[in-house]
Amino acid sequence: MSTERAARWLPPSNAATRTEEAERLVRTLVDGPRGAAVVRADGSLVGAFEALLHSPKTGEAAQALGLAVQAAPSLDIALRELLIVAIARQAGVAIEVRVHSERALAAGADPAHVAAAGAGPTPPGLAERARAALDLALRPDPGTAATVDELSAWRQALGPQGVVDVVALASYYRLLCRLITIFGLDDEEASATVAR
Repeated sequence: MSTERAARWLPPSNAATRTEEAERLVRTLVDGPRGAAVVRADGSLVGAFEALLHSPKTGEAAQALGLAVQAAPSLDIALRELLIVAIARQAGVAIEVRVHSERALAAGADPAHVAAAGAGPTPPGLAERARAALDLALRPDPGTAATVDELSAWRQALGPQGVVDVVALASYYRLLCRLITIFGLDDEEASATVAR
């Protein structure tokens, strides 16, 4: 089995090689909160959206879900970013850990919590709401239904909308992390410059 990076298998994109649908997705991304930082000097995109250019309709849907979970009113910015850091750290995706650690810290998250999120046991000193959200986002067996006790605890701490928002956020970032991992798109050079 070859150990060559998967990114060499995925055809690189740039304005000259992209379909009209893919170019429309690029414009949507650049005009949105990610801005021009999502486009590299060679015209390819940073992270998961490079892979999604090869399926623009899926990319558009992913972008729409991403905007929705980012705007979820049940999660404050610091908590949302802490959850993303934990998910990305567990997935081993450096670009997402770096970008969202910076955003969590800028939003006022405790540096010790950001450093520990997803790296082992729940960080000590987290508020009950954050603890419940982290427990739900990192639930080890998403293939089984939650117990009544789990659902009750999450509902009490987060409310029904908060429970749904955490599940949607975790699912979205697991999708991005999986795309980045499968296609070998986790690159440190990009992680140093991208802003989300």
